[in-house]
Amino acid sequence: MIVFLFTYMPYFLPCDDDPESGDWHKRDEGNSMKTRAVVVYGPDLTGCEDVEIPGPEAGEVLVRAAFSCVSPGTELRCLSNPGGGCVLEYPYVGGYSMAGVVVESGAGVGLKPGTRVFCGRTDRCSVPLQWGAHVGMAVRSVNEIIVLPDGLSLKDASIGKLAAIARHGSRFSEPQSGVRVAVVGLGPIGQLSARIHAALGADVVGVDRVVSRVNALGAAGVRSVESGTRGLGDAVLSVFPDGVDVLVDATGVPELVSELVTVVKSKPWGNDPVAGGRYLVQGSYPQNVSFPYDAAFQRELSVWFSRDSQKGDLEEALKLIASGRLNVSDLVRDEYCPEDAVRAYSDLRRPEIGPMTAVFRWGDGS
Repeated sequence: MIVFLFTYMPYFLPCDDDPESGDWHKRDEGNSMKTRAVVVYGPDLTGCEDVEIPGPEAGEVLVRAAFSCVSPGTELRCLSNPGGGCVLEYPYVGGYSMAGVVVESGAGVGLKPGTRVFCGRTDRCSVPLQWGAHVGMAVRSVNEIIVLPDGLSLKDASIGKLAAIARHGSRFSEPQSGVRVAVVGLGPIGQLSARIHAALGADVVGVDRVVSRVNALGAAGVRSVESGTRGLGDAVLSVFPDGVDVLVDATGVPELVSELVTVVKSKPWGNDPVAGGRYLVQGSYPQNVSFPYDAAFQRELSVWFSRDSQKGDLEEALKLIASGRLNVSDLVRDEYCPEDAVRAYSDLRRPEIGPMTAVFRWGDGS
């Protein structure tokens, strides 16, 4: 009997600028230009094709993409379950986290060509947008553009929006020295949340069932525990027997809420005006989430739902990455050509052996 063993390896392929025409982006006779984009045509159906991006108007910037980062929780949910909180019109261009270089500025904009920026996505395109990061060129309002700090690579910067989402959530937990934080679910957002809480001084443990994710957080210098045959809550209590001040739920699994609430420390009865524990919902959920009344009542539990991020969160996240306090290089390790989008999304569905996230490399990535 012959047995074939398939293992995941970090993925890098040389990318043709445009395998059909040889041009990465090309202006037509008007003000628009053709560029490549990763396009979703229907549930679990992706490809790469030419789209048109208009030139910049007043107050806008034209950016040549270097790397766009896939957000697995959101993008895979929208790809497989169009009704799961996604507002879709097929075909569409997805993604929301991209970094690149300024090519041209519209009237009233002082950014010079060659300026390295976080762009996020394109505002306009010939194909409908579900955000719209996975494009070779983007036109964006200058108000949404962030010039990258010195020393920050375009590849590391491409995860900026995901890091900003985690930073936005951490504002509710108020991390500082002495605050005990458990982050459960160590996908990209959970990884970033744990690392940001630790960078801001909190006493952190990250918990997951997937060994590779636990090891990744440990390698980043943050304490981590594999739950093994135990429940995820029991794994947290093995580190913090008295419970935690903050539970960050990045699992995306509503059925785990009742278990995880119990690891938030109970609040003694009395006249202590200090608030009870905090439960931060940081995951991407396909359905409603409910909380057990008695357990929440005993803890005077504050529940926070973190939604997206603000520009200030993004600026802070990029500075943390540039300073070295937030390590993301292992999270953006795996590069894919836009033409290989099917492979990228397929690998991301295999958390045990695949990458936690991935980046599309546009052109030569510079």
